[in-house]
Amino acid sequence: MKKAQNTLKRTEAGIEQKQQLLKNVETPQVLTLNYHPLSKTFVTVQDLQVIRGERQLLNSALNFELKPGERLVLQGLNGSGKSTILHALQGETFLISGGTVHWAHQVKISYVSQTFDNLSGSLQEYADQYHLELSDLLNMLRKLGFERQTFQVDLSQMSMGQQRKLAIARSLCEPANVYLWDEPLNYLDVITRQEIETLITESQPTMIVVDHDTTFTEAIGTKYLSI
Repeated sequence: MKKAQNTLKRTEAGIEQKQQLLKNVETPQVLTLNYHPLSKTFVTVQDLQVIRGERQLLNSALNFELKPGERLVLQGLNGSGKSTILHALQGETFLISGGTVHWAHQVKISYVSQTFDNLSGSLQEYADQYHLELSDLLNMLRKLGFERQTFQVDLSQMSMGQQRKLAIARSLCEPANVYLWDEPLNYLDVITRQEIETLITESQPTMIVVDHDTTFTEAIGTKYLSI
């Protein structure tokens, strides 16, 4: 009788352990970001005008401030100059034909580009380029749904959706005070879109975002500027 009871206890313990392991596998990994908030105005833009080549892009000069916790959404038609503005804000002065951009001292910007034309090499090389631990980058990619076999693929051979997830994973991993994201939801599946939206609304980072998904921008934006 005693032997049978011990056997039953071991069996129940084994079942409980397997159920816990299964639960851990099925529990979704929550996205995180390496955000370091500041307590001062991040950037002040006064009478900004931008150009592409010799063409003036904006109908009127831009004036705005970005304060802690604010998420500015730039709105406008394709080709109106939204991406150019993001580049100009990062110090590409040849794009600026007038006005000033003043960032707070030592602000760290994390930028996600709209395009990845020059992306190539291994994940290790990519991590090294951005001074990240490869393990941190891989872990974030797994949270974004990357299959492990994809880790060995050259970056140039990845799909547009995979390249987009890679850029977002890198941005979430690197330490930053403010995020500049140019159409971050392009080529992403619905689940990943919802995860990113949840991350932003819960973490409340400071951002400037360009995206044509109005459901997303209305959910995460705190102020809007039409170009």
